[in-house]
Parts: sequence; structure tokens; C-alpha cells
Amino acid sequence: MRLLAITLTTAALTAMLWAEGIPVKSQLVQDKCGGCHTLDSQQRMSRISYQRKTPEGWEETVRRMVHLHKVSLTPAEARAIVQYLGDQQGLTASEVDKISYALEQREDQEQIPNEAVRTACATCHSYARIAAQRRTKEEWLKLKSFLLAIIPTMVYQHRYMDWMTTSDEALAYLAQQFPLETPEWQREKNQTAPGEAAWVVRGYQAGKGDYVGQIKMSVAADGSRQTQAALEFADGASTTRTGTGHWYGAASWRGNAQWQEGAKGREI
Repeated sequence: MRLLAITLTTAALTAMLWAEGIPVKSQLVQDKCGGCHTLDSQQRMSRISYQRKTPEGWEETVRRMVHLHKVSLTPAEARAIVQYLGDQQGLTASEVDKISYALEQREDQEQIPNEAVRTACATCHSYARIAAQRRTKEEWLKLKSFLLAIIPTMVYQHRYMDWMTTSDEALAYLAQQFPLETPEWQREKNQTAPGEAAWVVRGYQAGKGDYVGQIKMSVAADGSRQTQAALEFADGASTTRTGTGHWYGAASWRGNAQWQEGAKGREI
């Protein structure tokens, strides 16, 4: 009976681990990435299915595949791949909220909760960039080999410390803190992006001060969004702003806007 119980427990654990991973259902991703990333019977692709990132993170990955591995992509195909992965394997609203200061380029004093991460990782990267990823434990641990391969001088650059040992400690911590599947992911992954709607908006423009107003969003034929905003500043001056953009998943907006006076801006 004890042997049977151990066997069943092992089988259950194996099944749980095997179930991890996000299916890739995009034919474009399968076609363009399948030369190196294998596809299993559950439509999970090696490496790809075991990570989640911001749109910028996926864009960086696609660029690296093009430059280092000579993947042939048109600009439209590259955008479509980033859109798909950003939709299906991005961060949820709750996860994005914790690193929004970096995405929005706001000044912030980062609090790094782990000394090994601070010394082995944050000497080159902001903590927000690290925390903008979710990976399986195996994928986190592979980062050490990746960094040594792409930056052969890594150990020399960190010669004042035992980087090899400290990076192991850092990656073990990150694997625990930022797994592929999180409570936020389970709770929010099925949310959908806003469609046609209107919101009250408030903000600040350098040189002009605080403003409030209303922004309307409509859905274009290609799935992008068009925006129109009517805004009023604290001094009574008013202006309008129009723009276009995309949602990645339900939580990540990336757009371009133009003010009535001609100034342009990036929206995140």
C-alpha cells in the first residue's frame, strides 16, 4: 500500500509538472519559430510556452531572434507575433501595476528585496525589468547559461564577487517569486481588452500643468483602437488629443497620440 501511494503521488506530481506551459495556437508563431522551438502534442513550444513578458519583452525577444538567429520576418509578421504573445502570454493588470513606474518612465526608488538579485542582476538591469517576466523554474535557471553565452565577459565584469554562486542564489529566488503561473494569472488571464467606451481621464503635461477631461476609444477594422480626448487644464485652457494604439491582453496599452497644438506623445 505504501509503494502504491508513493507511485500515485509521483504520477500526480509528474502530471502537474507536465500540465505547465501555455499552448501556442498561432500558426504564424509555429511557422516562424518552429524551426528551433519544438511543438508538442499540447501545442506547447519549447522555451516560448514557458515564459510570460510585457510587449517590450516579447519585442526584444523577436529582435534577438532576427539579429542572432537570422529568423526571416517582415515588419508586419514581427508585429503580429508580438501582438499574439503579448495577448496570450503577457502580464495581468495586477502584475503590471507593480512595475508600471518603469514602463511609464516615472522616477522611483526601487526596493530590491533580495541581496543576491541586487548584486548579481541589478548592477546591469533595473529590478522592474527583471520583475516584468514570469517563467518556470527551469526557464529561470537557464538564464545563467544564456547570459554567459551572450556576454562572455560577464564573470570578468563581476570579478569583485563570486558571480557564478550569487547568480544561482538570485535565480533560485526569482524562480520562487515570479513563476509562470501566479494567482494573478489564474484570476485575470481570461479578461478581455476594452472595446468602444469612454472614460474620465486626468493627467499632467510638462509646462502646462494638471488636466482633466474625457477620452473616447473606438475599434478600427484591423483591431487597433482610435482615441479622441477633450481636455481642460487647471488654468481653464482646453485642448484635444487624437491617437491610435493597441491593447496587448487586457492590461497593456501602447499608443501614439497628437495634441491639437501639434506635439506628439507615446502612451503607455
